[in-house]
Amino acid sequence: MEKRIFLPLLILVYFALAAGYSIVTPAATADQHNPDENAHMEYVAKMASGHLPVFTDPQHGYEFHQPPLYYALCVPVYLATRGQGEGIATKAVRCVSILLGGVLIWVTFLAVTALVPEEPLLALAASAVVGLLPSNLAVSASVTNDSLTTLICAVALWQLIRLIRHLEGSAFPGDWRRQAIWLGVTLGVGIWTKSLTLSLFPTVLIAFLLLARSGKISGQEAALGATYVVGVGALLGLPWLARNTVLYGDALAQHVLFVQLNNGGNNVPLDQMIALFGGLGGYFVKVAQWTFASYWGGFDSMRLFWDQNPSKAHPNFLAGLSPTYLWLLAFSLLPLSGIVFRLRRSRESFTRSLALAALAIQVLFTGIAFLNYNLHFFQAQGRYLYPALLPLSFFFVWGWSGLFTQTLWFRVFSGLMVTGLIGLNVYTLFGLLLPRFA
Repeated sequence: MEKRIFLPLLILVYFALAAGYSIVTPAATADQHNPDENAHMEYVAKMASGHLPVFTDPQHGYEFHQPPLYYALCVPVYLATRGQGEGIATKAVRCVSILLGGVLIWVTFLAVTALVPEEPLLALAASAVVGLLPSNLAVSASVTNDSLTTLICAVALWQLIRLIRHLEGSAFPGDWRRQAIWLGVTLGVGIWTKSLTLSLFPTVLIAFLLLARSGKISGQEAALGATYVVGVGALLGLPWLARNTVLYGDALAQHVLFVQLNNGGNNVPLDQMIALFGGLGGYFVKVAQWTFASYWGGFDSMRLFWDQNPSKAHPNFLAGLSPTYLWLLAFSLLPLSGIVFRLRRSRESFTRSLALAALAIQVLFTGIAFLNYNLHFFQAQGRYLYPALLPLSFFFVWGWSGLFTQTLWFRVFSGLMVTGLIGLNVYTLFGLLLPRFA
């Protein structure tokens, strides 16, 4: 009953809020109000002309090193609307990302249901966090390949959970090869979407290693399963990786990315940022602070945050967290104790424990990639953690549920949480964005 009523209602609310973000945020202006949106649109336009972009100039087309799948999805919408002007075409293309965000909510529900089928409220709560998280809504209402990246990672984790949970006794189910092949297809599609999806490969490999070490399946079975998944994924992604190697001498185009960041005009050298923040320790404190803030609510290309005067050009990046984010910090840390309580109170089955471990591993490798990024440039943007948005949202609500001994109280909490998230989005739209762009 809850699924039939609340999941469609949640997706409808998401679409309404995402449309609001798209409507109030200016498009195709010289000053980009969504991260790199003009550059992403330039990529779409290039593909619409029948050419696959090649990165040559960090000042123009600085997203041309990206894989093409997301932009290919946007081309039909762009072709249908470009005659109406760039502003209308950009807002029309934003609808592709909005649609992908709606699918993400559904996939999140399916993944959590596969993990904890006896607790449907957890699946709804995790889906609500994903769909109503203000920063994710803002990202989903912009032209960016982040929307497809987050969805691909969620689909892969859902498939991995199903593969693990379908284990019976000490052997794979009869259709495990088919499941492994489809998981490999998703990983291959990820290579054609964004390099951040590569965190899925070590997640899958470690999951199969843990399967083998558990003794539930043999090492040969685990090796065969990993070969199916990683082999199919690598094979599908090989043409793109080979192209990058030929063009840039780098399969992942990382060198091109660093050239872009060094010469794009928007990045202060790392040594200057470290000095500005009072040393390496202070630098990482600020990385953590602004990553947390922008994970929850960072807008207008990281220049507008809650509790800020909308007319102010940008926040004081040397200051601490404002009151709203301090409350959210406490709100985010409390579930950690709930996770501990849950693990102590209940003995999880082997397959569920392994699936939980896989989700945690995805968070770990996403965090490592993010840390590596910030060891080269100051890029404290929470959206770079969204390849782990599904597991982060699940652990958040799973931890909160562990703080309540009765389902009724968690149900009340979930209702208050959803109300609060909707309230934050309404405040963002009418208290920050509308006044700022009016």
